[in-house]
Amino acid sequence: MHESMNEDQKLISFSHERLPITGLELLSDEEFWSCAIRLAQLTPARVSTTEFLECTLETSRCLIPLSELHEVVMQPQRLTLLPGCPDWMPGITVWRSKTIPVIDLIAYLTGQHLPMSSEGLFLIANHPLLPVGLSIPTIGNTMMVSPEQIQPVASIQKLFTQTRAIQGEYAGAYILHLPTLLDDALRQIEMAPHYG
Repeated sequence: MHESMNEDQKLISFSHERLPITGLELLSDEEFWSCAIRLAQLTPARVSTTEFLECTLETSRCLIPLSELHEVVMQPQRLTLLPGCPDWMPGITVWRSKTIPVIDLIAYLTGQHLPMSSEGLFLIANHPLLPVGLSIPTIGNTMMVSPEQIQPVASIQKLFTQTRAIQGEYAGAYILHLPTLLDDALRQIEMAPHYG
Protein backbone atom coordinates (compact mmCIF):
# COMPACT_ATOMS: atom_id res chain seq x y z
CA MET A 1 0.00 0.00 0.00
CA HIS A 2 1.57 3.33 -1.04
CA GLU A 3 1.53 6.54 0.91
CA SER A 4 -1.32 8.98 0.60
CA MET A 5 -0.52 11.92 -1.70
CA ASN A 6 -1.16 15.55 -0.77
CA GLU A 7 -3.47 17.72 -2.95
CA ASP A 8 -0.56 19.52 -4.68
CA GLN A 9 0.88 16.24 -5.93
CA LYS A 10 -2.36 14.88 -7.38
CA LEU A 11 -2.88 15.26 -11.08
CA ILE A 12 -6.64 15.45 -10.70
CA SER A 13 -8.17 18.88 -11.04
CA PHE A 14 -11.73 19.25 -9.76
CA SER A 15 -11.88 23.00 -10.32
CA HIS A 16 -11.47 22.49 -14.07
CA GLU A 17 -13.59 19.33 -14.16
CA ARG A 18 -10.93 17.17 -15.78
CA LEU A 19 -9.42 13.90 -14.78
CA PRO A 20 -6.11 13.10 -16.48
CA ILE A 21 -5.52 9.39 -16.87
CA THR A 22 -1.92 9.71 -15.71
CA GLY A 23 -1.74 9.60 -11.93
CA LEU A 24 -4.73 7.33 -11.35
CA GLU A 25 -2.40 4.44 -10.59
CA LEU A 26 -0.80 6.55 -7.82
CA LEU A 27 -4.05 6.84 -5.87
CA SER A 28 -5.03 4.49 -3.10
CA ASP A 29 -8.37 2.67 -3.43
CA GLU A 30 -9.95 5.05 -0.94
CA GLU A 31 -8.65 8.14 -2.78
CA PHE A 32 -9.76 6.75 -6.14
CA TRP A 33 -13.34 6.13 -4.99
CA SER A 34 -13.47 9.48 -3.22
CA CYS A 35 -12.41 11.19 -6.46
CA ALA A 36 -14.82 9.11 -8.53
CA ILE A 37 -17.76 10.08 -6.29
CA ARG A 38 -16.85 13.79 -6.46
CA LEU A 39 -16.50 13.65 -10.25
CA ALA A 40 -19.84 11.87 -10.60
CA GLN A 41 -21.50 14.68 -8.66
CA LEU A 42 -20.11 17.41 -10.91
CA THR A 43 -22.55 18.93 -13.36
CA PRO A 44 -21.02 18.88 -16.84
CA ALA A 45 -20.71 22.21 -18.60
CA ARG A 46 -23.65 22.70 -20.93
CA VAL A 47 -22.84 23.22 -24.55
CA SER A 48 -25.40 25.51 -26.11
CA THR A 49 -26.24 23.98 -29.45
CA THR A 50 -29.42 24.08 -31.50
CA GLU A 51 -30.67 21.37 -33.81
CA PHE A 52 -31.63 22.71 -37.23
CA LEU A 53 -33.58 21.22 -40.12
CA GLU A 54 -32.15 21.87 -43.58
CA CYS A 55 -34.67 23.03 -46.20
CA THR A 56 -33.90 23.20 -49.90
CA LEU A 57 -35.41 26.24 -51.61
CA GLU A 58 -34.68 26.23 -55.34
CA THR A 59 -31.01 27.33 -55.51
CA SER A 60 -30.61 28.03 -51.77
CA ARG A 61 -30.58 26.14 -48.52
CA CYS A 62 -32.07 27.39 -45.27
CA LEU A 63 -31.84 26.11 -41.71
CA ILE A 64 -34.79 26.29 -39.32
CA PRO A 65 -34.54 25.39 -35.60
CA LEU A 66 -36.36 22.13 -34.93
CA SER A 67 -37.54 23.51 -31.59
CA GLU A 68 -39.73 25.99 -33.50
CA LEU A 69 -41.54 23.31 -35.49
CA HIS A 70 -44.44 21.07 -34.46
CA GLU A 71 -43.91 18.56 -37.23
CA VAL A 72 -43.20 17.94 -40.91
CA VAL A 73 -46.17 16.63 -42.92
CA MET A 74 -46.99 15.92 -46.52
CA GLN A 75 -48.49 18.85 -48.35
CA PRO A 76 -52.30 18.65 -48.46
CA GLN A 77 -53.80 18.06 -51.88
CA ARG A 78 -56.11 21.06 -51.58
CA LEU A 79 -55.91 24.47 -50.00
CA THR A 80 -58.83 26.82 -49.45
CA LEU A 81 -58.12 30.03 -51.32
CA LEU A 82 -58.98 33.37 -49.75
CA PRO A 83 -59.40 36.61 -51.70
CA GLY A 84 -57.02 39.48 -51.11
CA CYS A 85 -54.19 37.44 -49.58
CA PRO A 86 -50.54 38.14 -50.33
CA ASP A 87 -49.15 36.26 -53.35
CA TRP A 88 -47.00 34.08 -51.10
CA MET A 89 -50.08 32.81 -49.20
CA PRO A 90 -51.72 30.15 -51.38
CA GLY A 91 -54.53 29.64 -48.89
CA ILE A 92 -55.48 27.98 -45.62
CA THR A 93 -55.69 24.37 -44.55
CA VAL A 94 -56.71 22.33 -41.52
CA TRP A 95 -54.08 20.81 -39.27
CA ARG A 96 -55.18 18.88 -36.18
CA SER A 97 -58.63 20.51 -36.21
CA LYS A 98 -57.13 24.01 -36.49
CA THR A 99 -57.45 26.26 -39.50
CA ILE A 100 -53.97 27.56 -40.29
CA PRO A 101 -52.52 29.87 -42.93
CA VAL A 102 -50.10 28.45 -45.45
CA ILE A 103 -47.00 30.36 -46.53
CA ASP A 104 -45.05 29.40 -49.62
CA LEU A 105 -41.59 29.93 -48.15
CA ILE A 106 -39.84 30.44 -51.50
CA ALA A 107 -42.44 32.99 -52.64
CA TYR A 108 -42.27 34.80 -49.28
CA LEU A 109 -38.46 35.06 -49.25
CA THR A 110 -38.05 35.94 -52.93
CA GLY A 111 -41.24 37.84 -53.77
CA GLN A 112 -41.65 35.60 -56.83
CA HIS A 113 -44.98 33.87 -57.26
CA LEU A 114 -44.31 30.38 -58.60
CA PRO A 115 -46.76 27.48 -58.78
CA MET A 116 -46.44 25.31 -55.68
CA SER A 117 -45.36 21.73 -56.23
CA SER A 118 -48.01 19.18 -55.31
CA GLU A 119 -45.23 16.95 -53.97
CA GLY A 120 -43.82 19.41 -51.47
CA LEU A 121 -43.79 19.28 -47.69
CA PHE A 122 -45.31 21.38 -44.94
CA LEU A 123 -43.36 22.47 -41.92
CA ILE A 124 -45.89 23.19 -39.19
CA ALA A 125 -44.28 26.15 -37.45
CA ASN A 126 -44.94 27.04 -33.85
CA HIS A 127 -46.20 30.60 -33.34
CA PRO A 128 -47.81 31.98 -30.15
CA LEU A 129 -50.95 33.09 -32.03
CA LEU A 130 -51.49 29.97 -34.16
CA PRO A 131 -49.53 27.30 -36.01
CA VAL A 132 -48.46 28.22 -39.55
CA GLY A 133 -47.85 25.88 -42.48
CA LEU A 134 -44.64 26.60 -44.39
CA SER A 135 -44.65 25.04 -47.84
CA ILE A 136 -41.21 23.88 -49.01
CA PRO A 137 -40.04 21.63 -51.86
CA THR A 138 -37.79 19.27 -49.87
CA ILE A 139 -35.93 18.86 -46.62
CA GLY A 140 -32.40 17.68 -45.99
CA ASN A 141 -30.55 16.57 -42.90
CA THR A 142 -30.74 17.83 -39.35
CA MET A 143 -27.59 19.30 -37.84
CA MET A 144 -26.38 20.63 -34.51
CA VAL A 145 -25.04 24.19 -34.65
CA SER A 146 -23.58 26.21 -31.79
CA PRO A 147 -23.82 30.02 -31.67
CA GLU A 148 -20.07 30.35 -32.34
CA GLN A 149 -20.47 28.49 -35.63
CA ILE A 150 -23.04 30.95 -37.00
CA GLN A 151 -21.35 33.45 -39.29
CA PRO A 152 -22.63 36.84 -40.40
CA VAL A 153 -24.16 36.66 -43.84
CA ALA A 154 -21.49 37.52 -46.39
CA SER A 155 -23.96 38.19 -49.18
CA ILE A 156 -27.61 37.37 -49.57
CA GLN A 157 -28.72 36.17 -52.97
CA LYS A 158 -30.24 38.99 -54.95
CA LEU A 159 -33.44 37.08 -55.42
CA PHE A 160 -34.18 37.27 -51.67
CA THR A 161 -36.39 40.27 -50.90
CA GLN A 162 -37.19 39.37 -47.28
CA THR A 163 -33.84 39.54 -45.51
CA ARG A 164 -34.85 40.55 -41.96
CA ALA A 165 -35.61 36.92 -41.11
CA ILE A 166 -32.09 35.77 -42.08
CA GLN A 167 -29.98 35.83 -38.92
CA GLY A 168 -26.78 34.27 -40.15
CA GLU A 169 -25.09 31.61 -42.20
CA TYR A 170 -23.72 28.15 -41.53
CA ALA A 171 -22.04 25.84 -44.06
CA GLY A 172 -23.44 27.84 -46.98
CA ALA A 173 -27.03 27.77 -45.68
CA TYR A 174 -29.04 30.74 -44.42
CA ILE A 175 -30.29 30.45 -40.85
CA LEU A 176 -33.87 31.70 -40.59
CA HIS A 177 -35.14 33.46 -37.50
CA LEU A 178 -38.61 31.97 -37.59
CA PRO A 179 -40.30 34.29 -35.03
CA THR A 180 -39.34 37.34 -37.13
CA LEU A 181 -40.52 35.67 -40.34
CA LEU A 182 -43.85 34.54 -38.87
CA ASP A 183 -44.56 37.85 -37.11
CA ASP A 184 -44.03 39.73 -40.36
CA ALA A 185 -46.06 37.26 -42.45
CA LEU A 186 -49.01 37.25 -40.02
CA ARG A 187 -48.94 41.06 -39.83
CA GLN A 188 -49.14 41.24 -43.64
CA ILE A 189 -51.96 38.69 -43.73
CA GLU A 190 -53.89 40.67 -41.12
CA MET A 191 -53.49 43.88 -43.12
CA ALA A 192 -54.55 42.28 -46.41
CA PRO A 193 -58.07 43.22 -47.47
CA HIS A 194 -60.64 40.41 -47.29
CA TYR A 195 -63.77 40.48 -49.35
CA GLY A 196 -66.62 38.10 -48.52
